[in-house]
Amino acid sequence: MEMRKALNERSVKLDSFEYVLSWILALRGSDGLTMISALKLLFFVVGASCGYEDRGLTAVFNRFVAMPYGPVEMDVYIAMQQKKLPRYLVTAESVRLERGLPYGDGVDRASTDESLEYLLRESPDILRYAPFDLVNLSHRLSCWRDSYSKALNEGHRREEMPSEGIQYSTKYYRM
Repeated sequence: MEMRKALNERSVKLDSFEYVLSWILALRGSDGLTMISALKLLFFVVGASCGYEDRGLTAVFNRFVAMPYGPVEMDVYIAMQQKKLPRYLVTAESVRLERGLPYGDGVDRASTDESLEYLLRESPDILRYAPFDLVNLSHRLSCWRDSYSKALNEGHRREEMPSEGIQYSTKYYRM
Protein backbone atom coordinates (compact mmCIF):
# COMPACT_ATOMS: atom_id res chain seq x y z
CA MET A 1 0.00 0.00 0.00
CA GLU A 2 2.84 2.44 0.88
CA MET A 3 4.58 1.65 -2.40
CA ARG A 4 1.41 2.44 -4.37
CA LYS A 5 0.98 5.73 -2.49
CA ALA A 6 4.61 6.71 -3.18
CA LEU A 7 4.24 5.86 -6.88
CA ASN A 8 1.03 7.89 -7.10
CA GLU A 9 2.66 10.90 -5.38
CA ARG A 10 5.59 10.67 -7.77
CA SER A 11 3.22 10.42 -10.75
CA VAL A 12 1.28 13.48 -9.57
CA LYS A 13 4.55 15.37 -9.04
CA LEU A 14 5.88 14.58 -12.51
CA ASP A 15 2.51 15.34 -14.15
CA SER A 16 2.38 18.63 -12.24
CA PHE A 17 5.92 19.54 -13.29
CA GLU A 18 5.13 18.81 -16.91
CA TYR A 19 1.96 20.90 -16.64
CA VAL A 20 4.15 23.82 -15.47
CA LEU A 21 6.56 23.07 -18.32
CA SER A 22 3.71 23.13 -20.86
CA TRP A 23 2.73 26.60 -19.61
CA ILE A 24 6.31 27.85 -19.83
CA LEU A 25 6.76 26.47 -23.34
CA ALA A 26 3.44 27.92 -24.51
CA LEU A 27 4.42 31.38 -23.26
CA ARG A 28 8.10 31.53 -24.22
CA GLY A 29 8.79 28.69 -26.65
CA SER A 30 11.59 26.19 -26.25
CA ASP A 31 14.44 28.30 -27.62
CA GLY A 32 17.05 28.60 -24.88
CA LEU A 33 15.07 26.63 -22.27
CA THR A 34 17.46 24.28 -20.47
CA MET A 35 17.33 21.87 -17.56
CA ILE A 36 18.66 24.59 -15.24
CA SER A 37 16.03 27.07 -16.45
CA ALA A 38 13.22 24.53 -16.05
CA LEU A 39 14.30 23.61 -12.51
CA LYS A 40 14.68 27.23 -11.39
CA LEU A 41 11.37 28.29 -12.95
CA LEU A 42 9.66 25.39 -11.17
CA PHE A 43 11.12 26.64 -7.90
CA PHE A 44 9.83 30.17 -8.52
CA VAL A 45 6.37 28.87 -9.45
CA VAL A 46 6.26 26.81 -6.25
CA GLY A 47 7.53 29.77 -4.21
CA ALA A 48 4.87 32.04 -5.70
CA SER A 49 2.16 29.57 -4.66
CA CYS A 50 2.84 29.60 -0.93
CA GLY A 51 3.05 31.91 2.04
CA TYR A 52 2.99 31.92 5.83
CA GLU A 53 -0.44 30.31 6.11
CA ASP A 54 -0.48 28.37 2.84
CA ARG A 55 1.69 25.41 1.80
CA GLY A 56 0.70 25.95 -1.81
CA LEU A 57 2.51 23.72 -4.28
CA THR A 58 5.09 22.69 -1.65
CA ALA A 59 2.49 20.04 -0.79
CA VAL A 60 3.34 18.42 -4.15
CA PHE A 61 6.92 19.59 -4.73
CA ASN A 62 8.27 18.62 -1.31
CA ARG A 63 11.87 17.55 -1.98
CA PHE A 64 13.78 20.73 -2.78
CA VAL A 65 17.49 20.52 -2.12
CA ALA A 66 19.91 23.45 -1.96
CA MET A 67 22.67 22.73 -4.47
CA PRO A 68 25.44 24.92 -5.93
CA TYR A 69 23.23 26.16 -8.78
CA GLY A 70 20.26 26.85 -6.53
CA PRO A 71 17.20 24.90 -5.41
CA VAL A 72 16.47 21.61 -7.18
CA GLU A 73 13.36 19.44 -6.76
CA MET A 74 15.12 16.09 -6.48
CA ASP A 75 12.34 13.79 -7.70
CA VAL A 76 11.92 15.92 -10.82
CA TYR A 77 15.69 16.18 -11.33
CA ILE A 78 16.17 12.42 -11.04
CA ALA A 79 13.33 11.79 -13.51
CA MET A 80 14.99 14.22 -15.95
CA GLN A 81 18.38 12.55 -15.52
CA GLN A 82 16.91 9.08 -16.04
CA LYS A 83 14.72 10.28 -18.94
CA LYS A 84 11.61 9.12 -17.06
CA LEU A 85 9.36 12.12 -17.60
CA PRO A 86 6.17 10.92 -19.29
CA ARG A 87 5.91 13.68 -21.92
CA TYR A 88 9.09 15.74 -22.18
CA LEU A 89 12.76 15.12 -22.79
CA VAL A 90 14.76 17.60 -20.73
CA THR A 91 18.52 17.78 -21.23
CA ALA A 92 21.20 20.22 -20.16
CA GLU A 93 20.72 22.07 -23.47
CA SER A 94 17.03 21.72 -24.36
CA VAL A 95 13.46 20.81 -23.53
CA ARG A 96 11.20 19.15 -26.06
CA LEU A 97 7.84 17.43 -26.12
CA GLU A 98 8.20 13.71 -26.86
CA ARG A 99 4.69 12.35 -26.24
CA GLY A 100 1.35 14.18 -26.15
CA LEU A 101 -0.26 12.40 -23.21
CA PRO A 102 -3.12 13.76 -21.08
CA TYR A 103 -2.35 14.98 -17.55
CA GLY A 104 -3.54 12.89 -14.62
CA ASP A 105 -6.38 13.86 -12.29
CA GLY A 106 -3.95 14.72 -9.47
CA VAL A 107 -2.63 17.88 -11.16
CA ASP A 108 -3.96 20.92 -9.32
CA ARG A 109 -4.43 23.05 -12.42
CA ALA A 110 -6.21 25.90 -10.64
CA SER A 111 -3.45 26.42 -8.04
CA THR A 112 -0.73 26.02 -10.64
CA ASP A 113 -2.40 28.48 -13.02
CA GLU A 114 -2.89 30.97 -10.19
CA SER A 115 0.76 30.66 -9.15
CA LEU A 116 2.04 31.10 -12.70
CA GLU A 117 -0.21 34.12 -13.25
CA TYR A 118 1.00 35.69 -9.97
CA LEU A 119 4.64 35.06 -10.88
CA LEU A 120 4.17 36.68 -14.29
CA ARG A 121 2.44 39.70 -12.76
CA GLU A 122 5.37 40.13 -10.35
CA SER A 123 8.03 39.54 -13.01
CA PRO A 124 6.70 39.62 -16.58
CA ASP A 125 10.14 38.78 -18.04
CA ILE A 126 11.12 35.92 -15.73
CA LEU A 127 10.40 33.24 -18.33
CA ARG A 128 12.98 34.83 -20.63
CA TYR A 129 15.78 35.13 -18.07
CA ALA A 130 18.98 33.31 -19.00
CA PRO A 131 19.64 30.14 -16.98
CA PHE A 132 22.35 31.68 -14.81
CA ASP A 133 20.28 34.81 -14.19
CA LEU A 134 17.68 32.44 -12.72
CA VAL A 135 20.41 30.76 -10.66
CA ASN A 136 21.58 34.14 -9.35
CA LEU A 137 18.01 35.15 -8.55
CA SER A 138 17.45 31.90 -6.63
CA HIS A 139 20.61 32.56 -4.61
CA ARG A 140 18.99 35.73 -3.23
CA LEU A 141 16.37 33.73 -1.32
CA SER A 142 17.12 33.08 2.34
CA CYS A 143 15.72 29.54 2.15
CA TRP A 144 18.47 28.58 -0.33
CA ARG A 145 21.21 30.59 1.40
CA ASP A 146 20.42 29.10 4.82
CA SER A 147 20.26 25.52 3.57
CA TYR A 148 23.32 25.78 1.35
CA SER A 149 25.36 27.44 4.10
CA LYS A 150 24.43 24.57 6.41
CA ALA A 151 25.60 22.08 3.76
CA LEU A 152 28.94 23.83 3.33
CA ASN A 153 29.45 24.11 7.10
CA GLU A 154 28.94 20.34 7.35
CA GLY A 155 31.28 19.64 4.43
CA HIS A 156 28.53 18.80 1.92
CA ARG A 157 27.43 20.31 -1.40
CA ARG A 158 23.69 19.86 -0.88
CA GLU A 159 21.10 20.13 1.87
CA GLU A 160 17.39 19.45 2.07
CA MET A 161 15.31 22.62 2.04
CA PRO A 162 12.35 22.45 4.43
CA SER A 163 9.05 23.41 2.79
CA GLU A 164 8.47 25.87 5.63
CA GLY A 165 11.66 27.67 4.65
CA ILE A 166 10.30 28.17 1.14
CA GLN A 167 6.96 29.34 2.54
CA TYR A 168 8.50 31.90 4.89
CA SER A 169 11.32 33.13 2.66
CA THR A 170 11.09 36.61 1.17
CA LYS A 171 10.46 36.07 -2.53
CA TYR A 172 12.48 37.79 -5.25
CA TYR A 173 11.31 37.47 -8.85
CA ARG A 174 13.21 40.29 -10.61
CA MET A 175 16.89 40.80 -11.32
